[in-house]
Amino acid sequence: MKISSLNYFVAIAETGSINKAAKKLFVAQPSLTKSIKLMENELGVILFERNKSGMQLTPEGEKIYKEARIILDYYNGWKKLANDNESTTIYAYSHISLVGFLIPKLHIPFQRNHSNVLLKYQGDAAPEKQVSLNTAHPSLAICLNRKDDDDPAFNAKGIKKITLMEGYYGCLVKNESPLTKYKTVNFSDLKGYCLAYPSHSSKLDEEVSEVRAYSMLSGFVPELVKEITVNNVITVDSVQTVIKMASEQPDVFAVSFYPANKRYTEVEGGGMTCIPFDDPATKGEISLVYSEKYFKSLPAYRDLVEMIKAEAESFLTK
Repeated sequence: MKISSLNYFVAIAETGSINKAAKKLFVAQPSLTKSIKLMENELGVILFERNKSGMQLTPEGEKIYKEARIILDYYNGWKKLANDNESTTIYAYSHISLVGFLIPKLHIPFQRNHSNVLLKYQGDAAPEKQVSLNTAHPSLAICLNRKDDDDPAFNAKGIKKITLMEGYYGCLVKNESPLTKYKTVNFSDLKGYCLAYPSHSSKLDEEVSEVRAYSMLSGFVPELVKEITVNNVITVDSVQTVIKMASEQPDVFAVSFYPANKRYTEVEGGGMTCIPFDDPATKGEISLVYSEKYFKSLPAYRDLVEMIKAEAESFLTK
């Protein structure tokens, strides 16, 4: 069976018409009809039935269509790699609070295995939207979201979301903080404490940076901002500085996601404690969002997805 036969079959299945498929492929209708007949004879099944609305797949045709679509995706990906002299670029995004987690550790091993692929990595406040909107280029994202998040970006056509790890948002403090007397923290318990938060920008002046951080936090843990004021938000240059401040000053805390925060040496060494917030809405997950199309058609992309899944599993078992 030729690839062209699969192309003809898929085109008819997706257009529901031999006439429309012929125009789409710039092929004469008799050629399409003959190709489908030969394909049916070769497989020993009827692929289509005619009705008032056009050509409709039979149950057997439905099964074969799904497999044919996968084969064509693979074939087109291989052809692109073979004919493309320029390197392919994969865009990897990470939630701003997860920058430095999972992907950076894989960057060098990935590039060594795929020297013709350029991996670009950056943080974003809503990385899932970068994947759902940037369909013209292979991209994926490490996201931090609530369980059963119904954001359209997670449910866009052709987008796959898998859970890498489940956990909760908590109050990260040094062990000598008065807050460690609580098993769970109510947001009202945080009055009088200072929240250290990364500005994620070097272009904003201090006042604007604090307002921006406060605004971002309201979408991150909305109930928390009802209990703290802008004056209690200390914006700093990076997540690393946030952790340093919270690990050294008992009246400073950070909003952090467990278990991902175990990657910090201050937490791993036992010098800091992550106290869960007493709010079911602060339970969440770290998820991987990627394109089904590129997963099927681009081997390097597929390898990166599998490497991220394996690294997340390894992190949890440590």
